Amino acid sequence: MVTLLKENKGIALILTILIVGLIVTLTLQFNTSMRANLYAAANLSDGIKLGCIARSGFNGACALLHEDRSSGNVDTLHELWAQSGVLSESAAVLFDDGRVSVEIMDLSGRIQINQLVDEKGQYNDTQKGLLLRFLSSPEFGLDPEEAENIVDALKDWIDSDNEVTRFGAEDSYYQALEKPYPCKNAPLEFLEELQFVRGITEELLYGSSEKPGILPYLSPYGDGRININTADPLVIRALSDQIDEELVDAIIAYRDDED
Repeated sequence: MVTLLKENKGIALILTILIVGLIVTLTLQFNTSMRANLYAAANLSDGIKLGCIARSGFNGACALLHEDRSSGNVDTLHELWAQSGVLSESAAVLFDDGRVSVEIMDLSGRIQINQLVDEKGQYNDTQKGLLLRFLSSPEFGLDPEEAENIVDALKDWIDSDNEVTRFGAEDSYYQALEKPYPCKNAPLEFLEELQFVRGITEELLYGSSEKPGILPYLSPYGDGRININTADPLVIRALSDQIDEELVDAIIAYRDDED
């Protein structure tokens, strides 16, 4: 009888331990699940809040550009749309928790790279000269021959035919690479495509700690006309062989003078 009682007590103790263990496990799982749900809800809330802030900044920029469009045909860096610091500070007062940075850039102040090729797939000589002078700028470290080869390869990337331009590259070159891909034979949609063009390295496109990249000075959009009022000095210098540093400085000083 004593032995049976001891056995019953042992079984009861084991059952108690199992039940307590199960309760602890379920509690931990519940807490983990609740914590995950709380984090997910917080992240969702933050995401919605940030999305609203971003949309507010975008819509404000669109409204500003719409107003600017009706105020004149000439864009300059003295206009409100070009004052990114002022725009960001103005937008900051709208939000108790969160900030938005607003920056508007005039892409007509950049070299509009798709204009290198005309409707017939031939060089646009004006744009070719502009691009050659730009790529030959000492800031990028290319010699004239390297610049010419890149311009030829870029023409072949944009034009619709499969005929190699001088030292350019068409499908036969790109398909023979270790990781082959086709030549686009169409205008650029994004500047990042340039890294696939023969001769354009990642360093040339994006720059390094020692020299700038070409990407910030280019645009896939536009009719080829450069807005000298918003163009970078590097772009202004590339407009003509007759433009030297002294003339560039004079142009910048003139356009910076609000009077």
